[in-house]
Amino acid sequence: MVSGVGESLKQTASSYQSALTTGAHGDAISASTAQLAQHGQNALSALKDAVTDILRKSLYSVNSFKSKFFRLDISFVSEVLTNVQVLLLTHNVMQ
Repeated sequence: MVSGVGESLKQTASSYQSALTTGAHGDAISASTAQLAQHGQNALSALKDAVTDILRKSLYSVNSFKSKFFRLDISFVSEVLTNVQVLLLTHNVMQ
């Protein structure tokens, strides 16, 4: 009896597997699988583009900040040197 149930299950599994891989059902599954794969590729491409865009904008912001900071630093040094020069000139005049 057990072997009869086992054989019946094997035949049922074989018929389901056959139905899913051939004919209209098989074609529909293949088409759905291809569409899912394409959607996955599109999603990966969109993710790559988004990450690239975010990194590009982040690097631009960092470079812009560094550039502004550098300009501020130069103008600060320039102002300090001007003040030192004024102090030295003033000190020399007073002597």
